Amino acid sequence: MSQTPQIRVDHIHESPFNPRRVFNETRLQELATDIKQLGVLQPVLVRPRIPELFHGIDDENAVAGYELVFGHRRYRAAVLAGLETMPAMVQSLTDEQVKRMQLSENLQRDDVHPIEEAEGFQALMAEHGLSADDLVAETGKSRSYIYGRLKLLQACKEVRDACLAGEIGSETALLVARIPTEKLQGKALARIKAKNMDMGDGGKKSYRDIQWLLREEFTLNLTAKDCIFPFADPDLLPSAGACTTCPKRTENAPEYQDMVQDSARRWGGVVKGDAWLCTDPDCYQAKKTAHLKAEAQKLAAKGRW
Repeated sequence: MSQTPQIRVDHIHESPFNPRRVFNETRLQELATDIKQLGVLQPVLVRPRIPELFHGIDDENAVAGYELVFGHRRYRAAVLAGLETMPAMVQSLTDEQVKRMQLSENLQRDDVHPIEEAEGFQALMAEHGLSADDLVAETGKSRSYIYGRLKLLQACKEVRDACLAGEIGSETALLVARIPTEKLQGKALARIKAKNMDMGDGGKKSYRDIQWLLREEFTLNLTAKDCIFPFADPDLLPSAGACTTCPKRTENAPEYQDMVQDSARRWGGVVKGDAWLCTDPDCYQAKKTAHLKAEAQKLAAKGRW
């Protein structure tokens, strides 16, 4: 049964399962000031840290005190305010219950960081068997929104760290995350920085310029005019299949729908080149090489090589 005692702040430990990692220090200080004046108005939720409920944590105090379930921001502000005790509801919860409750609560926050939100979506998929389309139905978010969030998790560590630190916004991080290899993503981030674009707002003002830069330098055309190999041939590179159905072609990739839709707007509803861009330069090069090799073999067979 829940209760609302005053618990010593130094007996409360942050949860290892909490998906929230980003805290606004200015807002924490403001909340700490309010707490000094008014106290903690809403209790946090904790569970006893006892062996049968608390597993796998390398902590010498793992059996002492309480684990925080909800209220990490209030707890941190209470520490800053110098409180000795704070109100807390105590419930006996399993690890699975804590994880699910924290994921649901985290996804409802107004200030949830896009990468944290993406990690929450990923956890729901991994732990509860949901698909990306299930998330669309459950959250009411658009398909491109869900796929875009999940795509953020494919950004290399350098890009994710820059996003979490506020150096680039999630919109810019997503543009880079769409590039298929970590090596190319690192190069793309370096190119953005080298261009000295206005990144004071994380790149929102420079979004179109960044989008165009990455399109020009990190995608390749699959149109008959620009592509020397038969992109509709599934046997050219069997491991990759045909470019027409490849999920790395912009028209087939939900996270690239902004480019495809923008192309349609520019051309009066007719989708032009932006639907036929290859986003995997390595695969593109492999197909080009395979095509040239096949052509050379044909010439050799005819005695012309």
